[in-house]
Amino acid sequence: MAESQARVTKPTRPIACNYCRVKKIRCDGTSPCRNCVLHDEECVYSTRRRRRPRKEDAGGVDERLARIEALLQATENGSRLQSSRAQAWEHTYQGLYSGSHTLPTPLSPPVTEISGESRHSVCVQIPPAPSPSLERDTQPRQQTAVTLGIPYELISPSTVEPDGDERISDGTEPTQDDQSSVYSGEMSNWEYHGPRTFLSICSKPGSQWVIDRTGHAEFLESAMILTRYITRRLKIEKRLASARNPEPNTEMANRFSTAYFEHAREVPFTIVNRTWFEGRLKAYQNGHITDDDPAWYALRNAVYASGARIEVSKTGTFHDAYQTAWAFFSNSLSVHTELLYFRTSLMAVQALTIMAYFSEAIGNPCLEYMLSTITMRLAYSKGLHRQPISSWNISRDEQIHRSNLFWANFCLEKVCSTRSGRPSMIDDDLVNCHLPQNNPSGGFSSSTYVIALTRHARLASQIAKRLSQAINQPPDALARTISELSVSLDSLKCFLQQFLDVDRPTDHCKPGANLDLQQVTYIRMAYYVAVFDLRTTLTYPWSQQLLSQTDHETLRVQVQKSTEIVAKTARDAILSTQFLRLDATTSILVAFHGPMYALINLFIHVLRAPDLPTAQSDVTLLEIGAAHFLRLDYATASEIPCSFAKDLVSLARSTVAKSKSAPQVPNDFTGEWNSEHAMAPPTEVAVAEPDTATGSAHGCLADVSRSIWPFHQP
Repeated sequence: MAESQARVTKPTRPIACNYCRVKKIRCDGTSPCRNCVLHDEECVYSTRRRRRPRKEDAGGVDERLARIEALLQATENGSRLQSSRAQAWEHTYQGLYSGSHTLPTPLSPPVTEISGESRHSVCVQIPPAPSPSLERDTQPRQQTAVTLGIPYELISPSTVEPDGDERISDGTEPTQDDQSSVYSGEMSNWEYHGPRTFLSICSKPGSQWVIDRTGHAEFLESAMILTRYITRRLKIEKRLASARNPEPNTEMANRFSTAYFEHAREVPFTIVNRTWFEGRLKAYQNGHITDDDPAWYALRNAVYASGARIEVSKTGTFHDAYQTAWAFFSNSLSVHTELLYFRTSLMAVQALTIMAYFSEAIGNPCLEYMLSTITMRLAYSKGLHRQPISSWNISRDEQIHRSNLFWANFCLEKVCSTRSGRPSMIDDDLVNCHLPQNNPSGGFSSSTYVIALTRHARLASQIAKRLSQAINQPPDALARTISELSVSLDSLKCFLQQFLDVDRPTDHCKPGANLDLQQVTYIRMAYYVAVFDLRTTLTYPWSQQLLSQTDHETLRVQVQKSTEIVAKTARDAILSTQFLRLDATTSILVAFHGPMYALINLFIHVLRAPDLPTAQSDVTLLEIGAAHFLRLDYATASEIPCSFAKDLVSLARSTVAKSKSAPQVPNDFTGEWNSEHAMAPPTEVAVAEPDTATGSAHGCLADVSRSIWPFHQP
């Protein structure tokens, strides 16, 4: 009994002594232990203890589980509280994306905005977990960002915003102007378009305004189709083949290079000297030049691609021209990395420039925005934007060539950035190279065409830069900026009037202008787009910021003037489409962007005042514009859809037809009386409540800007 009691009271150790641990023998736990006594060793026990689970750890698990349950509950509740408009859109969206396409997830939970344009996460309000520790917590509630397939615990802190005035943000808050920006609806194809582009009619406030005016929710489907088409064409659908395509034989190579130098749109800039290129090509064909220079490989294949498209378009189909040219263009793309990241000469800039201009056509994927941007970066690295100093030892002919090469890139990059509403990569204040001049070697160069495009690009850059700064300024500053830029636009018009009449789109160029019909068409359409870029800042009705400022007299006058100018310019632009040659070589600006820009602006003009005497003739012009897109659909073998243009005509015609029996209410901007067609939409479409300040349904667009929308996601 005593021995049993001794065993019970014998001290125990949680671990063995150090000697027993080293020898890996059993320790009896006494101090000193039996092994240490037998071996005359110092018996020392380590002070390390096993960590016991803290009480709060269990609570932490409960807290996390409670927060997950709250998240699921908030998502479920938010889905039930969706408006009838979102339900109608989801039905349309699922119908269009049935099959192998994946529905983007922004339709699921209610969303709130996060500062910063490029965040693609969806935010939901997470209530505090029902635990005593959280009930005593005095910290404000947090928003947890839930991204696609990522647990909310793994989201970086930059996507979490506390309530109240303090925000964790790396950018400024979105402005009212940002509400009209557009994102594509596909999560795998995010493409941003700014609020002052023609695609802003597909944004949430733009589409809602059209629905309010027409009462037709089907416009959502048309807007989605247009946005999806445009954004998907900005990238290549399939991977490039690993093996390079064979180059043309000597005869075909010479034909393609001849076609390029005689008909390519960018040739007047003298990007490549024809005599030099043909001499080098002949030496290469005869085996006198090795093919170890990626810049030369890209350059000649880019020329082949442009020339082949021109040559095949004369007699072949749209697909024949595309497939033939794309084989050579993909060869140039295969050395894209070498052109940018290996040691290269000025030839690499020439190759990328031709590749960028090749992409700015309807017969291929529209890669010109990316290509023109990286080409300009490479041109910067070669110092093309600066006027050479005497110590560089550059001849005058070489200086002219460098300047012309830079301005060729400048013109295309500015057109691409303003078209998409994205920032330009060029700081105009750092450019001091000479403006384009006549080609010293003579040939096909047309200084008139080059100078006209350069002046247009510089003005387009000023319009984009100054409007982005003035749009959030007081009314006086905005009106003053519009007035000053209009003076510059008038100056460009006076210059162009020496060679063509922009007010009469049916006239060709004047005698002695040294311009062909396609060059005249491009210059005229570029001018019309510049007018739209400047004036539509004041004419888009869904701009909530401007609607709240129309009580300012100076801005009110500018709004009225801009409305008239935009309508007239849209009519002229639509009439000018009858002279367009539509094939795989036609510029995007001429074939699609300019006509669509004009069609949308005239459509907006009709919807704003459908009872004006000009409304019926404007609907007729819309039909002419839609006919252009029917021609384009035919010329491209249905590669470019025309449904959006036809839908605009249908909506405008029905709105004008209903205007005669509608009650009279004040116009949005001018205060004049006209028929109001913000009729009650179908029951499944939510109608914005009138704003007490403006007396119209447009005043509440800012209130609904936080609801779910497939195009505009902050």
